[in-house]
Amino acid sequence: MTITDTPAPEHAGRFRDIHRIYDLVETTRGLPMPFTGPDRAAFYFHAIAHAEDARSAVAAAKAVFAAELGAVFAWKDVWASNGTRRQYDALLPSGLEIVLTARAEHMQDEDEDAEAGELVAAA
Repeated sequence: MTITDTPAPEHAGRFRDIHRIYDLVETTRGLPMPFTGPDRAAFYFHAIAHAEDARSAVAAAKAVFAAELGAVFAWKDVWASNGTRRQYDALLPSGLEIVLTARAEHMQDEDEDAEAGELVAAA
C-alpha cells in the first residue's frame, strides 16, 4: 500500500462533509464536539440534565444539519446498559452518517406524534 497526496475518490465526499461539520461546530453555539470516524459523526446529548434543554439542543442540531447539509433524520430507541437512548440518524449523499443521541425519556414530548420507533440493543 502506498500513501498518495489525495484521498481515495470514494472517500473525498466524506472528508469534505467531516470538515463542514467541524466548521459548523466551530461557528454554531451549542453544538458539542463530535466523535468522528471514517463513516460517521456522532453527537451525544445524553449528559444534559433537563429534558427541555436536551430537546432544544437536539432540535437545534437537527435544524443546523438540515439547513447546511440537507440532513433528514429518522429516529429509533436504542437500549444501552445505562438506559434507553433516542438516536437520530441521517445519511448524507457522501455516505457519512450523522448520529445524534439523547436520553429517550427527554425526547418523548418532541416525538410523541411520530410513529414509535423500534427498540434495539446497542452494539
